[in-house]
Amino acid sequence: MSLEDLTNLQKEILSSLYTRHHDGFVRERHLRQLLGVDEPWLPPFVIRLLGEYVVEICELIADRVGAMPRDTYAKFAMENPDYIGLTRRRVVSYWACYYRAMPIEQYPAYRAMSSLGLWTGSEARL
Repeated sequence: MSLEDLTNLQKEILSSLYTRHHDGFVRERHLRQLLGVDEPWLPPFVIRLLGEYVVEICELIADRVGAMPRDTYAKFAMENPDYIGLTRRRVVSYWACYYRAMPIEQYPAYRAMSSLGLWTGSEARL
């Protein structure tokens, strides 16, 4: 069986799993396949990337946030507040450690989460 034999859903599932690959280039390549997809199981894979150290992946998400289904992400956030809170804390941690010279409002992970309506709560007050 080859990739061409997979259904779109199977390709999306495979790409979501590859967003956890150890190689950032592999994660980014597979993320590109997912950013316009509207599936209820997808947000944790994309949001997780915003709480990680590869700023280029965060930039990609921030740049493509307009194509992402906000309602799907909002529903996931409402059902998983602890996951969203943890991701926000990770965003703040990476920003504070490596990018503090820029205002947090310019940090790509913050911009993406804010644009998706996922940045509320105490982490927003810096």
